[in-house]
Amino acid sequence: MAAGLLKVYAPSSLVDLFKETEGEIQNTMANFGHIPYGQSMIGRLYFNASNPDGCQAGSNFTNDFSGDPDEVLSPIFLVEASGKCSFVTQTRNIAKAGGALALIIDQDNEDVSNVVLSDDGTGAGIRIPAMLINKIHGDILKKHLTTAGEKELKETLLKADFLVTMGINNNVDAELWYTSSDDKSLDFIRNMAEYYEPILG
Repeated sequence: MAAGLLKVYAPSSLVDLFKETEGEIQNTMANFGHIPYGQSMIGRLYFNASNPDGCQAGSNFTNDFSGDPDEVLSPIFLVEASGKCSFVTQTRNIAKAGGALALIIDQDNEDVSNVVLSDDGTGAGIRIPAMLINKIHGDILKKHLTTAGEKELKETLLKADFLVTMGINNNVDAELWYTSSDDKSLDFIRNMAEYYEPILG
C-alpha cells in the first residue's frame, strides 16, 4: 500500500501557515500513475489561476514555467478538482506539460484520507504520481500562489515522500483445511486444541 507524506518546505511565511500540522498537507495517493516508492521529491509549486482545473488538452499550468528540467527540478502543478474532467485527465495533462507531481484540491471539506482518488479506466501509461489534497490546505496554497511576490513564488517548495506502508500487528491469521473422515486430520485438530484461543466478539 502506498502513502504520501507531503510537507511545505519553503518559504518560511508559507510554512508558518501550516504550523498546526507541522508543515504537513493532508493528502491521499491516487491508485493510478507511477509512484516512485521509497523516494522523495522536492519541487517548486505552481498554480495558474486562469486555468484552475487543467482539463483542456495542452493546458498551461503556469505563466513562467520554462519546461527546462535543468532550470526547474520536479515542478509540482496544483489544480482544482472539477466535474469537467476526471482526475486521470488532469494528471495526464500535467504530465504532458512537464509536471513531476499532480496535486488536486478536493472540492469538499472532508478528510481526504477516506477518499479514493481512482482510475477512470484510462490511467494506463501515466508516468507521474498524483495526490488529492485537503480543500482547506489547498486553498491556503492557492491563495499564496496568487498573492505572493516573485521572490516568494520562486521559493515555494514542497517535499513529497512516497512511502510503502504495511499494516503490522501481533496476530497471525491462518486457515486450516481438513477432511472430516481423515483420522490424521482429527488428531491434528485435537492436538491443536490446547493452543487455540477463540476470539470472542
